[in-house]
This record gives sequence, structure tokens and C-alpha cells, in this order.
Amino acid sequence: PRRAQPAAGEAIAAKSSPALAGETIPKPRKTMPLTDRLARWQETAPADLAHRPDLIALVQASDYAAAQLARDPTIYATLDPAACPAENHRDTYAAEHPHAATEDELMQQLRRYKHRRQVRHIHAVVNGLIDEAAFLARTSALAETLISAALAWQHQALAARYGEPVDADGNPIPTPVL
Repeated sequence: PRRAQPAAGEAIAAKSSPALAGETIPKPRKTMPLTDRLARWQETAPADLAHRPDLIALVQASDYAAAQLARDPTIYATLDPAACPAENHRDTYAAEHPHAATEDELMQQLRRYKHRRQVRHIHAVVNGLIDEAAFLARTSALAETLISAALAWQHQALAARYGEPVDADGNPIPTPVL
């Protein structure tokens, strides 16, 4: 006999994992209608930028980008309507962010850098400045930079607290990412 499929929102049991039994299907996130999002953005955007075609295309294509522009208007200065040159994320992250004193400060720096660069990448794809392969490569490079920065900070903090990890011969051991 065939089993009946659970209705949306009802508890579902996963065949492969009993841990998933009892979880409900999440409801889709409500998004603002495109016309409302664009109108709201144009009300809050700097007057000289509110009608720039590349920015309108960005806001129309991405809720995420629109939200980041509203949170951090300094991102506008990084969006060139004609170009999106490749960058070395490790160098720019290091130049823009001094050593964080606390883990909370580090996390804020990492989030701010990620948001700014992701909006730039989305802007470039939406406006045909880079192709999908370049977008994926840049996103991967960004992720590697953020992981490396977090790892370096954590390694330094843990080494200061517990000492530098060494192997049986006394040679320093790098902190692995699993």
C-alpha cells in the first residue's frame, strides 16, 4: 500500500534520520512585493543614487542587497556601475580591519566585511559585470578569507591562554579547520 504524503506544515518523519521526526516544514519567508521594495529603497537611498539603473536592478534582484544598503549606506561608494575589479580579499580585509580586541568585535568585523563584499558581488552579477563563474570564485575567495581571519584570531587567543600547540618534537602545529 502507498503512504499518504503529509500536508504542508504537518509533522514529518525523515526515513534516514529519526532525529528529524516531529519537525514541521518551515513556512516560506514573506518577502516584500517588488514595487514596495523599490519604492521604499528609493525613499531611503541618497537622492543622487535613487534613479541609477544599476542600483535599481540590484534592489529589484536581491532582498538581501536592499537590506544591506539600508543598514549600511557606505556600501554605495563601493558600487561602480561600470566595473567590478577583482580584489585580494585577504589584503583588503587586513587593511580595513585592525586586530579585534574581543571575539564580539571580530564577529562584527567579519559580518560587515562579508555583507559589503557580497553586495558588490551581487551588483556585479546583476549588472553583467561578471559572469556566474567569476561570482562563484569571488564568493569562495571571500569565504576562505573570512574563515582564515577567524581561525587566525582564535588560534592567537587560544595560544595566549593555553600556550602554542606543538607536536612531539616541539614544532608548532597549525590549527586545523574541520
